[in-house]
Amino acid sequence: MISSPSLLVKLTARLLEPREREVVLGDLTEVHASSGQAVCEVLGLGVRRHAALWLNWRPWLTGPGLALPASFLLMGVSLSVSQACLQLVDSDTGSVTWLLTQMCLLLVWSWTSGFVIGSLSRRTLWASIAMCCWPCLVCLSKFHLELLSPVCLLWFLIPAGLGVRQGLSGKRIRRSVALTITTVLMLTMLLRWQGGAQRWWSPPWWLVDFVMSWPTLFLVARASSRAEAG
Repeated sequence: MISSPSLLVKLTARLLEPREREVVLGDLTEVHASSGQAVCEVLGLGVRRHAALWLNWRPWLTGPGLALPASFLLMGVSLSVSQACLQLVDSDTGSVTWLLTQMCLLLVWSWTSGFVIGSLSRRTLWASIAMCCWPCLVCLSKFHLELLSPVCLLWFLIPAGLGVRQGLSGKRIRRSVALTITTVLMLTMLLRWQGGAQRWWSPPWWLVDFVMSWPTLFLVARASSRAEAG
């Protein structure tokens, strides 16, 4: 049986990469380090390794630059989709076109954001997830709308999770697929601009569109670079 101290050391070693984990645990066994010393050594090494990851631009781009602001914006789009569905069901004032455009934007923005996070921040994915969960918890605690459940804020998590999974898998996205996604997104935004009360150059519109659309452009750039390299 594994004693509690040994189990604690192994759990702490999860902070390290699998290859390095085996080497470190082997070295600690050879020098007959106590459980307390082993935990301190492994914990210190793990903290240094994870701190070094933040010297790169990728965690900052996918965490504070994407996961955090995108969570707020995608919750707004999720709420808009739910409200549009409710209007269509309860009255004749709802617009099918508006509902379809919002649903398309929700799917594309969520999936592409998840894909960028999964492909660029594999080793700091936990930080991106934390920066996504914090806005969700804040908004859920303050949600007070009749006829709608707080769950309606979280529709974006389904396509976003699928995007993260695709990004982590490392599978290539063909350039034709990336261009198709981008074209659909641009056409959908044009429909929304025509149906909205504000013009695209008004701050609320272009700011949201810029923050949420750059992952799609990243998808095209990455697919194009791979196609040229191949």
